[in-house]
Amino acid sequence: MLTVFNRKEVYTTNSMKRHSEIRRALHQAQIEFCVKVRNTTTPFTTLGRSTVGLNNNYIYTYLFYVHKKDYEKAVHIIGQA
Repeated sequence: MLTVFNRKEVYTTNSMKRHSEIRRALHQAQIEFCVKVRNTTTPFTTLGRSTVGLNNNYIYTYLFYVHKKDYEKAVHIIGQA
């Protein structure tokens, strides 16, 4: 089980394609992981403007976390993905 105390950030991306590749690779390697998704468009950053026309690759940031004991293996797997 992953908690704030035993996890380590292994990768960060803005690309939905890369997000999918990493999820698939970690799942196939049977490495437990969690993904935190941050929406970078808030009412304060858009200042009342619409998000229509913004590049979708920059709207969300995906942060991947794995257990500390699986960190080295995850880095290796992600490097191959």
